[in-house]
Amino acid sequence: MSPTKLLAVAAAAAALLAACDHAPTAARSVQGPSRTMSIASNQPPTASFTWAVLQKITSGPCTGAYRYRYDGSVSSDPDGTISSYAWYENGTLKSTSAVYQPTYLRGYTTAGSGTEDGWLVVTDNLGAQDTTYFSYTPTLSSC
Repeated sequence: MSPTKLLAVAAAAAALLAACDHAPTAARSVQGPSRTMSIASNQPPTASFTWAVLQKITSGPCTGAYRYRYDGSVSSDPDGTISSYAWYENGTLKSTSAVYQPTYLRGYTTAGSGTEDGWLVVTDNLGAQDTTYFSYTPTLSSC
């Protein structure tokens, strides 16, 4: 192998090793003598949800409360899929399904304007996460 070719191969190998030695934080392109290899980073998902009132409770110990439906399946991932959902109320995990149906005196308000805080954490198929928040007014614990 000529010295010129040897230097070209060594430069390409060094560039490839440098790209592999660092966690990718952005898409990279490594050029060798005859190939181009792209290393793309994992883009995080976007946590979001829709909500609706399913019913007003009109009898029993929960009279006046409402059953809500929070649907996190509208969350998205630009380069993969959502692999898990986690619904929390005041730091306590309440559900791990895409849809969560709690009973509250008053449901979704903008984050921070209710009396209790909740959040949805979504995780994508490569482990990246995103969180979105909501506030609510809780019912009696018997509901």
